Amino acid sequence: MTDESNLARLAELTTKEAIDAKLREEISAAVIELSPDGIIIADQEGKIFMVNREAEFMFGYSRKELFGQPVEILLPERSRESHVSHRRTYLEEPRPRAMGANMSLIAKRRDNTEFTTEISLSPLPTERGLFIITIIRRKRA
Repeated sequence: MTDESNLARLAELTTKEAIDAKLREEISAAVIELSPDGIIIADQEGKIFMVNREAEFMFGYSRKELFGQPVEILLPERSRESHVSHRRTYLEEPRPRAMGANMSLIAKRRDNTEFTTEISLSPLPTERGLFIITIIRRKRA
């Protein structure tokens, strides 16, 4: 094989890898966006970084309104202080916690109505620090 054909093959592989990486990104974004569960991603301080469409619908806030807000905005006032403590405890030993693993809580919509949820938590280490993925499912009566 000539140097020229080696370079062409390398360029082809690099392009294919780039296309595959972009496709994986698009699929990941679609899975989050189209999930039937609410998804909220927050940083270590509990500031909301990202929400999906179902979370917007579930809580009655737009993404723009939630971005940068403390996750406790989605809880009744009576639960906020204890949630901050639970969040700190979770950060001491962050690990995936499955739906239904004693993670039921009362949530609050923008209009102040309350509903019961089940949540799962997963740590997401990034170059910008640790983020927490929370999957929220309404609990049916």
